[in-house]
Amino acid sequence: MNNGILIKIDNIKAYYKTQSFETVKNVKAVDGITMDIRENEIIGIAGESGSGKSTLGRVIYGYIESPLFLIDGKISYFLNNEEVNLSNESYELQKMINLRWKLISYIPQSSMNVLNPTRKIYKILEDIIESHNMDKNTYKDKFFGSLESFGLNPDIVNQYSYQLSGGMRQRIVIALATIFDPKVIIADEPTSALDVVTQWNLILLFKKIHRETKNSFVFITHDMSIMANLADRVAIMYGGKLLEIGMTRDIFENPQHPYTKFLINSIPQIGDKSEKSAIPGFAPDLVSPPPGCRFLPRCPYAKKICEEKEPSYIEVEKDHKVSCFLLQ
Repeated sequence: MNNGILIKIDNIKAYYKTQSFETVKNVKAVDGITMDIRENEIIGIAGESGSGKSTLGRVIYGYIESPLFLIDGKISYFLNNEEVNLSNESYELQKMINLRWKLISYIPQSSMNVLNPTRKIYKILEDIIESHNMDKNTYKDKFFGSLESFGLNPDIVNQYSYQLSGGMRQRIVIALATIFDPKVIIADEPTSALDVVTQWNLILLFKKIHRETKNSFVFITHDMSIMANLADRVAIMYGGKLLEIGMTRDIFENPQHPYTKFLINSIPQIGDKSEKSAIPGFAPDLVSPPPGCRFLPRCPYAKKICEEKEPSYIEVEKDHKVSCFLLQ
């Protein structure tokens, strides 16, 4: 291990390349992000739709395929006493494939819809176990145990996914993603499209898995109330940039970036009847983002320097960093 760090992300730039006739455009979905994933933590990545958080999740998982390209930067994995590097020059694809599911797994967005509707659940389970050359009986028993702990009858494996509710399918996908006890689990908007009760049950389920396995979660969501109840640390993304990162209590009790304050103030509070105001303006065009600070066109505190250059990171307290000229 690298001082408790499982994944180190250093100045990553990942762009979508699009082409219309002869015009090639780069969508700067992840544009110069540096952060790390630590042992035994739940780190949340929050931001509006289009902020780049789902793309960052894909990059962390190593799922970098056209039209997404890793333009610059480095990702180092410190898993199973081995370092695996992903970079523009050296992409150790086969090593990354061997790490997937066993040491790092991914719960994709709209994961309730990823199960093959033409195969019963037990066949999907067998496919996964066989593709990783794992002992079938051991991991079947483990999967059935997970289903029971998730409040599902193991007989559910004899059904097709379309015969199950969204919440049931979601829990099955989570059970499949955790079957090999991976060190890192990336969950991309796993509670979206679910009712509030099912969302809360899933949050409790993630906490239970984390408590029992001591693994690390990267939890991606736009819902700040979920972050408050689940995450140990929170990273705030906007326009492909990381604006603020810190311990959850520090982020919610002492937010420093104007964008973070907008997000937190948008959370409804019991007994609070005051009118909530939306963030003015629109998210930036990531093909031609504004110069300087990405949040500049929507920031009520913008200064001249914000137009001229991008703010560097200031550590306002231990483990709490902010990219904003208001603090410089």
